[in-house]
Amino acid sequence: MLIILCVLVLCSFAGSSSEYIDNGLFHRCFDEGEAYSGSLLITAEHMLETNLSNARVTTELASFVFMETRKVSKFKAEIGAVIQTRDVLDLSVIHLSAYERSLRSLGMNDVSGPAIDRIRRVARAQQKNARMSGKHTLFLDRTLVVMPWAGLSKGVGNSKLGLRKIYLKACFWSFYAVYDNIVIAVSSEDEADIVKNILDLPAMEVFVLDMNNDVQGLPMASLVYVQRKIRSQWGKSYNFILYSESDQMLLFNPHRMEDMYALLLKYPRRVLVPHRLIPYAHEVMKQYGYIHRNALFAYDSASMRSNSSRQPSALSCCLPRQNCVDREDWVKIGDKQLPLMTYDGMLVALGNANFRDETFRPCTLREAKEGRMKDLCP
Repeated sequence: MLIILCVLVLCSFAGSSSEYIDNGLFHRCFDEGEAYSGSLLITAEHMLETNLSNARVTTELASFVFMETRKVSKFKAEIGAVIQTRDVLDLSVIHLSAYERSLRSLGMNDVSGPAIDRIRRVARAQQKNARMSGKHTLFLDRTLVVMPWAGLSKGVGNSKLGLRKIYLKACFWSFYAVYDNIVIAVSSEDEADIVKNILDLPAMEVFVLDMNNDVQGLPMASLVYVQRKIRSQWGKSYNFILYSESDQMLLFNPHRMEDMYALLLKYPRRVLVPHRLIPYAHEVMKQYGYIHRNALFAYDSASMRSNSSRQPSALSCCLPRQNCVDREDWVKIGDKQLPLMTYDGMLVALGNANFRDETFRPCTLREAKEGRMKDLCP
């Protein structure tokens, strides 16, 4: 099946790798720390050929294990080369628990009130609008989405347990709008019950892994489980693996889908890493002089799944031509160079981010002329 996919798609992608990567769609990122997003798209071939046994298991390892991170090798390696889209809006995830973290700067640590209710509305919108989506292309049907979820243990992340169900709900439905085949890994039967019977998520499978009280290892354990299943049962069903932490919503431009998958078909040991976007509460951004109407564009999940001009196919946010080799042009949150958009009513900063110190490599936001699809990034 992988050979058939290659024949169908790659005939239009002749040429050297540098031609393909430098055509306005993608670029290599040599700083895996900048690229890291707790999510990635790889081929099943890459997963099967990767050694997932590691004595030092961390949450982040579930991403880095597929990347070439050695200081010298990563500048010339083909295996594990990190690729990102030049246009941030072509492939991104919105990191919902970072929204919660931003509220702490104002001492807003509760799990209710207008700021938190905004997340609940986003989750409801994702569920409602996922139903509007048209799916079932060959690429999407042969992609398996893997989500680990630690819903009842503080062993992973700093988000409040009371909010993790909301994050998973928003995350799941944003991916389900694009992909049918989603598996969720948990570490207890109670968590499995929440996924299946309380949140009522139509996951393909919810599997319980015995983590022996080490929930931090759940992301890697979920990949080991999937790797084993692909070898034994699922190998003929899936050519691609899309991994994501369960507190992130997917932004995906369907008009670039064939380009993304063609890249991996041609270079099956590379890693396509979504950009990780940081959402902020309106209450937080007011301290920087921002109000709701300062956002340059407004997305909503309904228009993204219709023919609205507000789709990712009509808007672009282009990163400059660079390869993540320095951070001289990064700016702090609140800087006027950093564009904002609203997504289902939530403010989102656009650009590669270091969410711990709230600095960003901003992209340039622009809108295509009416009736036209956006141009490639310059």
